[in-house]
Amino acid sequence: MQDILVVVDMQNDFIDGALGTKEAQAIVPKVIQKTEGFTGTVFFTRDTHEESYLQTQEGRNLPVPHCIRNTEGWQIRRELQPLQKNPAVDKGTFGSAELGALLREENEKDTVRSVTFIGLCTDICVISNALLVKAFLPEAEIIVDASCCAGVTPESHHTALAAMRACQITILNEDDEKNGAAKAVPQGRLTAYVDGSFDKKLGRYAFGCVLITPEGDVVKESGNGNNPQSLALRNVSGEMLGAMFAVKWAMKKGFQEINIHYDYTGIEQWATHGWRAKNELTQKYAAFMDKCRQNIGITFTKVAAHTGDFYNEEADRLAKDALRKADGIPEITD
Repeated sequence: MQDILVVVDMQNDFIDGALGTKEAQAIVPKVIQKTEGFTGTVFFTRDTHEESYLQTQEGRNLPVPHCIRNTEGWQIRRELQPLQKNPAVDKGTFGSAELGALLREENEKDTVRSVTFIGLCTDICVISNALLVKAFLPEAEIIVDASCCAGVTPESHHTALAAMRACQITILNEDDEKNGAAKAVPQGRLTAYVDGSFDKKLGRYAFGCVLITPEGDVVKESGNGNNPQSLALRNVSGEMLGAMFAVKWAMKKGFQEINIHYDYTGIEQWATHGWRAKNELTQKYAAFMDKCRQNIGITFTKVAAHTGDFYNEEADRLAKDALRKADGIPEITD
């Protein structure tokens, strides 16, 4: 017998793009963890529209172009792409008959014991496909992990979960949620949002840092500096300083992992040697990250700047305020 995981529409437009929400952004680490740890076959669905989307029934009811084929918004979230071992199931509408047929074929090869759904959006595509697959595989257990799903709104998310439960779909981990969305991070992992700022007249660079614990607690930190060599890199010095501060904070507090959300690409690329560090400051930054990796897992998530991501915007605000209000780098206490 086999178990199957269906990752529904974890695409850029639904996370932080045209139809993104902070609830969708919050489940990304949990979806990654669930997919990485799943011991069965994994399929991804991909909402797929054409340039004529606005002329379709869905487009007339929801006139927001999204997930247009071959655009960046249509792509599955970058961090999940390495976990995609099978071709994506492209679907032009909420429920996918192709997915149902595919899983029925899987059942003919090896009996499907369970099908678990995670992803976006609970109240549209998750519920549509969970009910559809239940019709295709009436004897398989259909499961929805609520902690790995997010709805258009927290209220519609819970309404959909209740509707699926009434249809004999197993709902997991609903109690693990907070304010209608999954906890931001799995146990042992700290999530950090970092940003930098610079003011030539003040002769300072600064960073802002939002730290989210597995329990959902939010800690805000900021600091600044005026090292002449660092001033040459303007706000990038603040970005690097914020990332390093976040890693130090995570290690001081005993976390095993940290996921750093950033909007300047160099923060990840220098740390992972995707870019060659060409000057002393970026070389020191890369060396710092290399050394810290001996004691803590460090991953990165790219966030598009100034697109309404709540915590990214908050890190940006903290960095700007720190140019005038902060006094150096804050001490990290136990």
